Amino acid sequence: MSSNMDLSKKIISYGYFSKEIPKEFTSEHLGILLDCIDISESKLSKKIVNKWTKTIEFSIPKIENFRRSISIPTPLNYILLSNLLENKWSELANHFNKSNVSLTTPTITDNENEAIKPKFQMEERVYRRINSLGNNKYILKTDIARYYPSIYAHSISWALHTKEIAKENIKKKLYLLGDEIDRLVRNMQDGQTIGIPIGPATSFIIQEIIGVVIDYEFSSAMSIMGIKVNGYRYTDDMEYYFNSLEDAERGLSQLNKIVKRYQLELNSSKTSIIKTPDKLVPEWIYYFTTFNFRKCNDSKINILMQKKDLISYFSKTFEFFKNNNEKGILIYALKTVRKAVIMKENWDIFESLVLHSALIDPLTVPTVFEIIEGYKYRGYPINIDKITEFVNGLIRDNIELKNDYEVAWALSIANRLKMQINEEVSKKLLQSDNAIINTLTMILNSKKLLNGNLNFDHYRSFFTEEELYDSNWLFTYECCNQGWLGQDKDKDYIKKDQFYKQLLDNKISFINADFSPVGSMLRKLVILKMDIGSIIKCGNLTTEKLRENVEQVVKKLLVDNDIIEEIIDNDIIEEIIVDILNKIQEPKKEPKEEPKEEPKEEPKEEPKEEPKEEPKEEPKKEPKEELKEEPPKDKFNSNDWLFNFFNTDFSKEDTIYSNDTYIDY
Repeated sequence: MSSNMDLSKKIISYGYFSKEIPKEFTSEHLGILLDCIDISESKLSKKIVNKWTKTIEFSIPKIENFRRSISIPTPLNYILLSNLLENKWSELANHFNKSNVSLTTPTITDNENEAIKPKFQMEERVYRRINSLGNNKYILKTDIARYYPSIYAHSISWALHTKEIAKENIKKKLYLLGDEIDRLVRNMQDGQTIGIPIGPATSFIIQEIIGVVIDYEFSSAMSIMGIKVNGYRYTDDMEYYFNSLEDAERGLSQLNKIVKRYQLELNSSKTSIIKTPDKLVPEWIYYFTTFNFRKCNDSKINILMQKKDLISYFSKTFEFFKNNNEKGILIYALKTVRKAVIMKENWDIFESLVLHSALIDPLTVPTVFEIIEGYKYRGYPINIDKITEFVNGLIRDNIELKNDYEVAWALSIANRLKMQINEEVSKKLLQSDNAIINTLTMILNSKKLLNGNLNFDHYRSFFTEEELYDSNWLFTYECCNQGWLGQDKDKDYIKKDQFYKQLLDNKISFINADFSPVGSMLRKLVILKMDIGSIIKCGNLTTEKLRENVEQVVKKLLVDNDIIEEIIDNDIIEEIIVDILNKIQEPKKEPKEEPKEEPKEEPKEEPKEEPKEEPKEEPKKEPKEELKEEPPKDKFNSNDWLFNFFNTDFSKEDTIYSNDTYIDY
């Protein structure tokens, strides 16, 4: 998507729930039906549209003994802010263009399941350093202390319009774009002026408004001194390069003054001036990216070598984790090792090692269980008893500490693998005040995965009109939407609310209780294997005939790639058919556009040769190649490991295909 058209829908569909939230939660339905929701003052009342509301707070691990909280605003506030950002995107884009050092300029993307992304990936930081060190010997490294939680809401207007203009307009009661963003941000977090919510895509855009003005003022101040700024800013991480220590110290002094103008502080523990040479990337990254599992032609020796290499790899991984105060080491190690095909004979040791990784670094839990779930459906001997014990223990040890991330992901795993939660743990869950945990608990209860004589009175205390705009809005709404605990859409406290009534009337839900990353990837793989072009050409296609075609492809996929049949059910077949029907309709829009472009280009270059050669060669060669090569590179994220995992023939390959050349850390 190259314009701001429907930006609000994309931000709402894919930028509402942070990636740290389990995938059972989704806002795609709200984004799709956004045009059906009337949020005008005439429909909702001025009081509701301007109401102060509370966010759901969700605690996640940061580094050892430290945590941070991500937020989920109420849907009304999020829609209002998203609509404003879409309507004023041109003005915001002009502001972002003021910075020549930002790597995180918000960019509207065409990528599936993504609304906004940084202009550059994190690996660009290394290239910037390399390109800047040719004539510079000193590196100034710093970041802003508690950046998102410290942003002063009024400073958004200062950054967009200058402090002087912003204050003058407030006196005149002339409200600018910055003032409107300021007001909506405060409304979504109970009126507080300090901090913006961590997690939503809207906050990524807002932080960049502040970051850009810091870049601009820093470059201007250094230019007055005759010093050209070389370096980058990635969100709040900054690195600048200087030819002398004196210039670097001047740079630090100026940067300190500028961030204070916006009520921010540099992080003293992460601020330093380094004389080169300095390492370009951490040692642990080099180790993981260059590690290779040994191979030989003797299958028995091969099994033994892989077993020893796994022990060596994880031993070094745990050593790096223990000796480095850097986040992401274990996740990086797991995402690297999962590219290797683990032999069934070594599964028990691999399973134990990845579970231990999840135990010592909870941030790895989603990655660990994606690996386990993937191998489960390849017919590997998953130790369900051990994993069930792990999941119950993870909940028991974290629920009273309010470690939401660990508890929520454990519940998500139990949901996907249909694991029983014992009575002791179930009773602890029913005392939770967290909307994400409570909603997941109700999903498990609806599937009879909770055990014991349970009392839901604490949960019932959230069924009030006030809670619809408080920190349990999601739980309260979904109980009415799903009919849990005797609630339904006819309850007075939700029926008389004109906003939530519209959501219920349009059957909008924020949960997909049966979501599975395995099923999602399998659908993509089946569609990839099907010859959509031939299906279109055959004409008179009936749903029954398409179903038969899909079932044939699925059956062949299961046999060829040794995937167990348990993964396939009628719902997945139906979803594949719908996806294919949507794809069949897509090409109808394209033929009108192509002839306008091609006739002008072809006559200038090769008028006679191209029309004769290409039409004959493309239909014969490209369709087969596209099915095997192009989609993993172009249509799917490099992080879609499961897609590549299920597309790998374990009997022939010892490496799972991946186009990951660099994993962000």
